[in-house]
This record gives sequence, C-alpha cells and structure tokens, in this order.
Amino acid sequence: MTKELKYYIKLDEEGKRISPGYREDGNVPDDVKASGILVTKDIFSKLCNGYLLDPDTKLLKEIPPYEPSLKELQEAKIAEFKTLRDAEEIAPVEYKGQLFDYDSEKSVPRINEAIGFMERNEVATQEWTLADNSRMEVTVSDLYAVKDVAAMRSGALHDKYNTIKEKVLNCKSKTEIEVITW
Repeated sequence: MTKELKYYIKLDEEGKRISPGYREDGNVPDDVKASGILVTKDIFSKLCNGYLLDPDTKLLKEIPPYEPSLKELQEAKIAEFKTLRDAEEIAPVEYKGQLFDYDSEKSVPRINEAIGFMERNEVATQEWTLADNSRMEVTVSDLYAVKDVAAMRSGALHDKYNTIKEKVLNCKSKTEIEVITW
C-alpha cells in the first residue's frame, strides 16, 4: 500500500490558507515548513476551496461570506448617490416646454459655440435640434436660459447629494444605510 502524501500549508490566525500547498516530498520553503501545518490531500483540497481550519477546534468550517464594514457600506452608498446625481446632471433640460440635450461631452460645448457664433455675428435666431430631434428657433437669450436652468438644477442636485451624503455618514448600521434613498 502506498503512503498518502500530505501537504504543507500556511494558515492565517483565522485558519484561512495564505500559502500555496507543498507536497511533503517536494521542495518546501523553510518558512512554510517551520510555521505551516501538514494536512491530508482531502483537507488541503478543502482549504483551497472555501474552507478554513478553525484554530481552536481544528475542525474545517466554511469560510463565511464577506461582510463589508460600515465604512465600506457608506462609501458604496455614497458612490451610488454620486452616480445618480451625475446622471441627472446631464439629463435633458426643460425650457419653454421643450427638452434640450445637456450632456457635457457634446451638447454643452455646442450650446457655448452657438452662443459665441450668434453674438459675434449678430445672428438673432438659429434653428436648434432638441432632445427628441424636433427643431425650434432659439435666441442667444434662450440658450443662456437653458444654461441657467441647468445651473440651478446642478446646484439643487449637489445640495441634495451633500445632504444625503451626511445622512449616510451619520449612519451607525447597515439597516440605517439601506433605508436611505435618492
């Protein structure tokens, strides 16, 4: 009968594997030999697949699912709200019952260029493509008004975000964080 090979492995203070496994008949690093433990192939396999070796009882236990800290939950909730704020900030702007695109990559520069062109060339009106692809005549004053509406909306969104962020940072439990909504 052949001898069952065992494996050297290092565990942390909670009993989780922190090193590769080394067959006892192979080249085992000195630190693993000195501070590791020798386990059967079956135990080694389990330690590599979601189990830990309880340091007190020496029994295998499933590694519990990761539970984020309160700080991590707060950071995630704040990031979620920041994403929602940013999405609303670039949503179309309503002016005179019409929706104007207001994303920062294309629409805002386009509005700024149109204002500059119309002012430099004393153009009274210009046809403008709206968010729904319909068109309307706009003046420089209309385009400035669209920017003003967007600026007021942006200010309100940032105020809302900062108020909610403070609520999240003052939470003392996961449950308190979960009930806060945008």
